[in-house]
Amino acid sequence: MRLSSSAGDLPVPFPGTQQTACVVGQILPGGPQEFVLAERTRGPSLVWYRYRDGRFERFVLEPDPLRLEAGGVLFDVDGDGDEDLVLGEDASGDRIYWWENPGPPRVYRPWRRRLVKAGGGRKHHDQAVGDFDGDGRLELAFWNQGQRALCVADVPADPRSGAPWTYRVVYRWGVEDRQHEGLVAADVDRDGRTDLVGAGLWFRSVQGGFERRDIDPQMRFTRALAADLIPGGYLELVFVPGDADGPCVLWHWTGSRWSRRVLEGRVIHGHSLQAGDIDQDGDLDIFLAEMGRWGRNRTNPQARMLLFLNSGRGRFVRRILASGVGNHESKLADVNGDGPLDIVGKPYNWRTPRLEIWINQRDGVGLRLVPELRWRAVCALEPGWRIIPPSEDEARRDRADERAQERLVGVVAKSVTGLLVFLAPAFSLWRGWTRKPFVGRLHLAGNGEGGRGRDAAG
Repeated sequence: MRLSSSAGDLPVPFPGTQQTACVVGQILPGGPQEFVLAERTRGPSLVWYRYRDGRFERFVLEPDPLRLEAGGVLFDVDGDGDEDLVLGEDASGDRIYWWENPGPPRVYRPWRRRLVKAGGGRKHHDQAVGDFDGDGRLELAFWNQGQRALCVADVPADPRSGAPWTYRVVYRWGVEDRQHEGLVAADVDRDGRTDLVGAGLWFRSVQGGFERRDIDPQMRFTRALAADLIPGGYLELVFVPGDADGPCVLWHWTGSRWSRRVLEGRVIHGHSLQAGDIDQDGDLDIFLAEMGRWGRNRTNPQARMLLFLNSGRGRFVRRILASGVGNHESKLADVNGDGPLDIVGKPYNWRTPRLEIWINQRDGVGLRLVPELRWRAVCALEPGWRIIPPSEDEARRDRADERAQERLVGVVAKSVTGLLVFLAPAFSLWRGWTRKPFVGRLHLAGNGEGGRGRDAAG
């Protein structure tokens, strides 16, 4: 179910039109996850939303206009048990701020703002939090693009004093290298220490600092993800250009080297990249979405929202959730508290001001598999359904067939009389499909009639 502020389903976030950040966390104890949105042209510059009594409510967190950049984290800065907010300025400013969560009942009024950093380089696109030095306390990591640096700051003993925090530079890139973006904290090699991943790099936490490993030098100006997508071994790393065009690439550690796999050949400004168990089968899936607009005349009218549903064996089923919808820093979160992960859809300047929430109902409504799906299979529409990958012989034939990705797999839809299966013809994509009703569970897309087409069988 899609909710939109443009249709009156949700409160409009801002009067301004450059929506930069979307940060998900737990602002209030218990209940659904809340989220914060940022905008950089007018006040208010920060608002947050919560779900209560069947509707979403909006509250102003920062009434003043601030030039806030994409990124941000929610974590307990002052040690009082609730999550505070950290965000930095864009290329016009050299400051990072934190906002103190005052807790109920004052949480519904604007929060107090204090300094983390002032001076040095400008622009702070992306932050991450973790115990990187193993001292039992959280540190704040952030890119400072103006300094061409990755920095780590210790949270001071009294963060409410208002004094800037002490930070150290742990990595710099040269003037000839591309700008670095994308930053996540995760224990990549499962050694018990929190690492950093971003800009195609893995910063492995070691005694006294970080060891830099260059995973993908083509992925500097990107979004980053580290998650257990293929059980066992190191976490998988995923990179995609956020403010450019290019492939979405997954890197898997084989035990001796990093192996590269392209998930999507061409992504246009894929500034939303998240992992979570979207279909509730116990495996982490991937959500990827493109920007619809990023300049006055720079647009992507067919901007897509993609899901890569994980079969649990390193295979993914690709599904287009929507097209013609712009996203920027959109996030997975259970925002209504019913269990499944929803999508907080935030564009940058596509038809803004605007907020959209995609509620994950898991109700088995019909699903169309798109022609770009690499391996042809039927995706689970209801609990208990499963994906069966092709055999090695089928896979080899598909790889040899240049038209394999041009064919439509099949369309499954509900009707008042039950499920209908459309059988794929051997040669024609748009003509000659045969509709047949059936009863039972649907398990696989294959050739059920002995011809060259691949059908749905139950």
